[in-house]
Amino acid sequence: TSIYSYDAEKLISEIEANKTKPIVMRMYSPGGNPMACQGICIKIKEHANVEIAVDGYAASSAIFPLLFAKRVVCLETSKFLFHRAEMYISTPEDQKFLDDVNADYKQMFVTKFGETKFREVTGYTIDELFDPTKRLEINIDALQAKKLGLVQETIPMTVEMIEANSRRFFSLAANAPESKPINTTMTREQLK
Repeated sequence: TSIYSYDAEKLISEIEANKTKPIVMRMYSPGGNPMACQGICIKIKEHANVEIAVDGYAASSAIFPLLFAKRVVCLETSKFLFHRAEMYISTPEDQKFLDDVNADYKQMFVTKFGETKFREVTGYTIDELFDPTKRLEINIDALQAKKLGLVQETIPMTVEMIEANSRRFFSLAANAPESKPINTTMTREQLK
């Protein structure tokens, strides 16, 4: 799914409810809101025993939880998309938040991957990726993700796995709750 506040809230609650157990979080996401994703990343780091299995696609803000997981595995057919965090800016505080998020993630990329390896694998520098004056999108495959160090293991696809994934995705889609807007406005009395 995409990552928005209600998705993040549910996922954070599930991680909290299982804080004493190892967790395997399955991911197939085009990304979403960087603010919502920030909470997921913090919760994964706090838990410290979350493995992420990328079932096909991790893009945009869905990349960032991978940086906090204990271990990341993916299918050999998985794809990944990097770009700097972006969001609608309506206040100077929003801009500061976004600038801080990008600065933090840029430093994490430097620490985790290193400038030389990142350029070798992707053909771009980390500075180019996080340049606020342009939007650079970098697509990589599972082998590149492993070479980069984003994932630790690639899993070969079999016909049985494809069929199981199809059944699982159809089941998830059939049982997905309807998303409903969240009222983020409250009165002073409600706040008290």
